[in-house]
Amino acid sequence: MNELHLQDLLNKIKNIETFAHDNGLNIHPTCRIKQAEQLINRFLSSNYNPPTDYEFPWKAYYEGIRDIAEISFICQMLSQDHLDDLKKHWNTLIKGANTPDQDSDSLARNIQFQLFFSAHFKKQGYPIEINEPDFLFNHHEKWYGVAAKRLSSANNLDKRVQEGVRQINESNYPGFVAISFDRIFQPNGGEKLASETIFSQSSAYPLLEQTVNSYVSQITKRLKNSCLGFIGFLKILYYPESGLSLFIDSAEKWYPRSDADEELRTLIKEMAEK
Repeated sequence: MNELHLQDLLNKIKNIETFAHDNGLNIHPTCRIKQAEQLINRFLSSNYNPPTDYEFPWKAYYEGIRDIAEISFICQMLSQDHLDDLKKHWNTLIKGANTPDQDSDSLARNIQFQLFFSAHFKKQGYPIEINEPDFLFNHHEKWYGVAAKRLSSANNLDKRVQEGVRQINESNYPGFVAISFDRIFQPNGGEKLASETIFSQSSAYPLLEQTVNSYVSQITKRLKNSCLGFIGFLKILYYPESGLSLFIDSAEKWYPRSDADEELRTLIKEMAEK
């Protein structure tokens, strides 16, 4: 679990702005990153008292923190070896509403998850390429594809999984569907989404398992042909009462397709343990 002070987040915004400036890219002053910056500065104001501000947009605040952390990480991990890919997607990446439920077009956050997950693989030490299905990673001199999918609700699970399977099968690479369960995971009796919730300190992994268990059989039966399995992913925010720092934790778990033989299960276990 990583701790982030609010000043750290402001520094990350400066890093994003520096990257954009150095590469001739634009950041509009009303984009979600800049609006999140305004909320953080409001929170850090010396005369600000959060408990008395009943209109503070907590949902936009938490989503903004997530976006800042992920886009900063994307810039950090992909700017050197995958600069052209990042520049190609930049204008789409920084668009989008302040919160996912306000998005009339989910493309910006879909691209964000695709690039974030490819950067995540790169940090784990895998050689990657930003290419169809969404990105490729190399394991033991063989390339595998990943189709990265965000879920807005459980109702679109089948649709998104089938889209990912189709992408894998059309890419000419064996691979995996990576699924973000951030919007499915609903703690506190289903009243709030992960990014809006004040947590007791807990790691993301058991929460991911608890969330995914209800859907494993539904997903794995959809995996066929070149699709070898799926990767469940969850990111949570823990917000302590002090208000000046927060914790971000994430977890992933790899699942083989339902008809996987022992060789494939061993391969996937080896990938998951890297």
